[in-house]
Amino acid sequence: MNIPLLPALLVSHVIAAILGAAGTRSLFIGKNRDPIKGIAFGTAIGLVGGPATLFLFWLVIAYQLTPRTDAAVAAGTEPPLFYPMQFIANMPSQHRRSWVLIAAYTLALLLISLFDFGAATTWQAIFRGVYLGMLVFMVASGLSLIFGLLDVLNFAQGAFLLIGAYVGWEIYDRLDYGENLRFLAAVLGAVIFMGIQGAFFEISLIRPLYERPIFQIVLTFGLGSVLLDLIERRYEVTPKAFAKPPVFDGDFMLLGEKFQVYDMFVILLGFVMMLGVFLLLNRTRIGIIIRAGIQDSEMVQALGINVRQVFTLVFIVGAALAALGGAVLVPVESATLDLGNKYLFLAIVVIVIGGMGSFEGTAVACLLVGLTRDIAERLELEHMSTAALAEASPLVLMIAILLVQPSGLFGRE
Repeated sequence: MNIPLLPALLVSHVIAAILGAAGTRSLFIGKNRDPIKGIAFGTAIGLVGGPATLFLFWLVIAYQLTPRTDAAVAAGTEPPLFYPMQFIANMPSQHRRSWVLIAAYTLALLLISLFDFGAATTWQAIFRGVYLGMLVFMVASGLSLIFGLLDVLNFAQGAFLLIGAYVGWEIYDRLDYGENLRFLAAVLGAVIFMGIQGAFFEISLIRPLYERPIFQIVLTFGLGSVLLDLIERRYEVTPKAFAKPPVFDGDFMLLGEKFQVYDMFVILLGFVMMLGVFLLLNRTRIGIIIRAGIQDSEMVQALGINVRQVFTLVFIVGAALAALGGAVLVPVESATLDLGNKYLFLAIVVIVIGGMGSFEGTAVACLLVGLTRDIAERLELEHMSTAALAEASPLVLMIAILLVQPSGLFGRE
């Protein structure tokens, strides 16, 4: 496919020039270093970035990423360069547009941060943004799983997180072992307790209403309110917290910057959850059964598989993931009665951004929201001495994405 060369060169070199200017200011002039070196650095970025971004535009726009086949590659009629790109080529056009939007938006955020704060603070913002995204993902993953597979919008998910936080605190407070073992027992105890409760709620309350979605919403909303009231009666309004375990306490240095070990633990745990749920749904027999049961439950039932038990398992996993997030949050944010609703709101936002029913979209949206929230908060504190607008930044991002992609980034059209 032919491509107008001049517009492509112009766009690619404008992007490269912006990158070069950002690097010049943040790495050299902003650090009171030699501006001559900064100019040289910017020129190098322009020379390298121009052809690189032009090549990227050629791949995404001009080449159109038309699906290629293994046979064409084997026959020598397909350039080997594009063989690794086949997984992108086979994506729906909406998903390809979404990845371009994600890349452009992330690049814009990072450039804004570089211009305003410099490279060191930008690196901190990336780390902090990923950390915030993982905190949201621990709640949103279970909500996305339940909605995407069971078509149940569970408004009690915030209460499940709160139960995990308070049960984890109570287990930690009652035990008299080492702090590391107490933390492990608190997390595992909260997950197991909420998993059992999730099975009870699904069997007794949710299962009879699978064919009545409006009643599901009312039921889960009421269930969340009842659970919140029960938590308040048992634990009162006093915040509950426990210290970070010694194994995850302290700081570490990364690329010359200091970060919290516990924050890295949260990030790694979030990525493990992402990978674990993805493999469960796409690489295991139970995952195939779950997805088949959603598409055609009668056929799966005819094969001798108890679909109701499969649905119960999905609800258990979703509830347990929320409890895991609640227990992990306690050393960072004390368990308070508004903790569940706070993260429930963010979870709903990221699910809408990622696309209703798309677990992968929820994971990507969590990272975008975390990065947006952190950079917005830094910008406001730098220029406005307040962080009020940062609270609304995830909602603004959701509205902007829905204007471009009404079904979300990876939702079904």
